[in-house]
Amino acid sequence: MLPGTIIGDSDVGSLIGKVDQYSGACVLIENCYSKINITARCANGSLIGSGFADAGITINNCYYAGKMTDTDEYKDGGTISGATRC
Repeated sequence: MLPGTIIGDSDVGSLIGKVDQYSGACVLIENCYSKINITARCANGSLIGSGFADAGITINNCYYAGKMTDTDEYKDGGTISGATRC
């Protein structure tokens, strides 16, 4: 469990801020949950702030129980915000 609060501008997530499509990363997140509250402007997701399907993101058996507050109502999502393909 991750408790607390994150206050940021963009690409804010409780576990990962951003997974870029050009990083060549393969991201696997399993068996976790977060209660972190997030307050940010744009591209915010509960677990990953923003990510691209081309980056190879897999999330299994995870959930978010915090509160997300958007300060400009732009491109905020559920688990991952700003994903181009999922």
